[in-house]
Amino acid sequence: MTEEHIQHLTKLTTEQIKVVLRDVLRGAEISSLEEDPLSEPSDFAILAQQQKTLFKHSDFGRGMACAQVIIVNRGDHREINFVAFGTGVGQQIATSFAHEDIFERNRALKSNPVMRSSKKMVSSIIEAVSHAEGTG
Repeated sequence: MTEEHIQHLTKLTTEQIKVVLRDVLRGAEISSLEEDPLSEPSDFAILAQQQKTLFKHSDFGRGMACAQVIIVNRGDHREINFVAFGTGVGQQIATSFAHEDIFERNRALKSNPVMRSSKKMVSSIIEAVSHAEGTG
């Protein structure tokens, strides 16, 4: 699995960013991230995951979208750090063929985030933050 780090600066408050996140990530599974005692303290840190299934719509594309969102207060602005997680097409194919049983293949594919969907999740958040600021 690979990861891509993206940073966005905003004048919105942490509470305003949370409102944007609630709207963009509706339907996603959200969990709090525990702080690493050696890392810089953050105001807010979550992991968001959303799986598109036959019965569940996702605005982020096919497969599972998965991203960390970490907000750090910098005084006059907030720094939003994103980490998009996922596998590319080649990795998905390799994972699929690592299992002989068709049900195991499907289970393995569904449990791996898709990088394209994860990056779409992050870009949707950045777009919504920019729109809330009046710059998007």
